[in-house]
Amino acid sequence: MLKKFENLTDKGKEKSIEICKAAAKLFNERGYLSTSLGDIARAAAITKGGIYHYFSTKEELLFVILYRYMDKMLQELKRKMDLCNSPEEKIHVFVQLHIYNYRDNLVESHVLLREKGNLTPEYLKLIQDQEREYEVILSHLIESLMKKRKRYSENIKLVTYCLLGMCNWPFTWFDPKGQWSAEDLSEVIYKIFFGGLLSNFGSRQVD
Repeated sequence: MLKKFENLTDKGKEKSIEICKAAAKLFNERGYLSTSLGDIARAAAITKGGIYHYFSTKEELLFVILYRYMDKMLQELKRKMDLCNSPEEKIHVFVQLHIYNYRDNLVESHVLLREKGNLTPEYLKLIQDQEREYEVILSHLIESLMKKRKRYSENIKLVTYCLLGMCNWPFTWFDPKGQWSAEDLSEVIYKIFFGGLLSNFGSRQVD
């Protein structure tokens, strides 16, 4: 789906990224439906025809923004996981990266949450596949943790969604430039999750 971008020159790749950044900013501020390609062209200092050199439609542009964001997050997560040894350490890193990605990619994070529903089924499925891969990684980490601590639960998927909910909810209120840092937030989420999971939820030990 993104092979055509691999064939661009370095300058072309740089320009496509500039267009994506300008579009993401407008999608975040105005909403996808209220933003035209003309608006994006003006913000990116390019002609409307120039945009068509890189992107066939506005929808393709939205898709590329979201796909690149999710792909970058997945690749970074896998790389960091490879450096960890225990499931505790891996879950800690997972929570940190989730919050740090929000801090460092505020615009793209908001566009993903608010605008992915505007994608047609073909494009939406590809984004949802990435999201499922992200969820599966966390689910396997939680399962590994429970086995290591000799705890039992039939609801690993539920626990996974609960932790993701804890990580996603701050998107509605958290200001990285406010009273608490991303480091503060990730540590609190991690400690709350571990305290609740190991002291209450997974209370029955496996023989």
